[in-house]
Amino acid sequence: NPHIQTAQVDADNVDELVEKVRAEGYPIKIEPADVVIGSTPPYPVRIAFCYGAAGEEVEFFCEK
Repeated sequence: NPHIQTAQVDADNVDELVEKVRAEGYPIKIEPADVVIGSTPPYPVRIAFCYGAAGEEVEFFCEK
């Protein structure tokens, strides 16, 4: 049974954080994107994913 490590970062500027992570040499899993979480009312956010030093998946998340 694999152990899954994830972390979420509530960010003011997802794109800026992704560029800092990229500059440090960490891989970006999903580039920044605007998405709408299906809820009532709809919840627009900006997200991105990268991998951390230990291989954990990190999500950057910003309310729009």
